Amino acid sequence: MKKELWNDGWKFWKDRNAFELLTVVPKEALTVELPYDALIREEQKEDSVNQGRVGFLDGGVYNYYKELELPEESEGRILLEFGGVFTRTVVYVNGSAAAENKYPYQHFYVDLTDYLIPGEKNKILVVANAMDLTSRYYTGAGIFRDVYLCQEGLVSIEPDSVRVTVTALDEGGAAVRIDASVKNEKVQAVDTEIRAEISQDGQSLMDVSLPILLHGGKTTHVTAKGYLKGVKTWSADAPELCSVKFSVSAQKGELDVETFETGIRTIVVDSVHGLRINGKEEKLRGACIHHDTGLLGAETYYDYEYRRVRRLKEAGFNAVRSAHNPASG
Repeated sequence: MKKELWNDGWKFWKDRNAFELLTVVPKEALTVELPYDALIREEQKEDSVNQGRVGFLDGGVYNYYKELELPEESEGRILLEFGGVFTRTVVYVNGSAAAENKYPYQHFYVDLTDYLIPGEKNKILVVANAMDLTSRYYTGAGIFRDVYLCQEGLVSIEPDSVRVTVTALDEGGAAVRIDASVKNEKVQAVDTEIRAEISQDGQSLMDVSLPILLHGGKTTHVTAKGYLKGVKTWSADAPELCSVKFSVSAQKGELDVETFETGIRTIVVDSVHGLRINGKEEKLRGACIHHDTGLLGAETYYDYEYRRVRRLKEAGFNAVRSAHNPASG
């Protein structure tokens, strides 16, 4: 899946009757860059219905609007990936409700394909209803994490399906299994080759290719296995990472690819040894962190999150708990 950050050039406004204004952008709408926490920009009120639970701030219905121009000739699927939107969210495409999401801290995909008109400027409206702020901590409101525009071909790797599992670990290296789901939306079957690669510090540790026949209109589960000789394992004191590349190719070339970094390690918990990482007993020294970013509100930025975790580690912590919801990816 091809992904590009889609944070720039959104129009933002607040309106309690937003559902009646699906594609009408008011003149007073602001041009904003995501992430954009709408709640922290509200005026604090001593008589706020939320009182101090949410910083004496009242929420509302917040609207984010952007246009997407689609080429006349395009195939495959177009999706939006949202890292998090607070709270009850409806995504409209050209005036039609394309998706709804009620859980603000979980990332979600919206398939735009069937609502888009090729060759035209398509109207994307995200309505976040944050009227009811019953939380006992600061929540933020609106689109407070990144948004990505995603493009899938007719043959593609299912989003978030690639998984690396360590099946055995010894002094010489690690045996691993890579699982993924590959989707073929064509009517006819397609002969493909899947390739699973793992490298560390620029050195190839695994390079496995397998021929796979993808049946038309179906999703196929794919597994590749290998042994990573001499791999540096991950631990809290030495967080070594490996680069993973999983790709699907046919005669015309590469159809789709997923790349990411991961640590190679085993985790075992039992009543005798407690927690063991790579066979070594570990005592957790943990802290709780909320999803908010201090004076920035709920807006999530990589630099802020990295700094926060780095300072916790420097203070002697080796574990964090995301309280009380999933942290940003």
